[in-house]
Amino acid sequence: TMAAADLLLITDGEIPDPPVTEDMMEDLSRLKKRTGMEIHGLLVGKSESKPLTKLCTETHDFLIGYDNLATIAEQKLSAIRSKTSLPMYCSVQKLTRALKSR
Repeated sequence: TMAAADLLLITDGEIPDPPVTEDMMEDLSRLKKRTGMEIHGLLVGKSESKPLTKLCTETHDFLIGYDNLATIAEQKLSAIRSKTSLPMYCSVQKLTRALKSR
């Protein structure tokens, strides 16, 4: 049954602070106490969201390092450029092949 169900909120963290009205927060608090329901927040691309933390029993993060992938790839490419004569503008495929051949 749905009586034992938890709630999962998925967000990029860009939510208002406070995330809901005081009345809604009180209603959620009573519901959690009465049923044991937990509210889990899945934060995509960030490691923290204060409004989400206020709303959820637990928060989890996903893809925190996603934005860093481009930076890492550029650092690897710069290292390869300094050791080889690869063109300044490599495609992803060329970069992948170059990294695998090292």
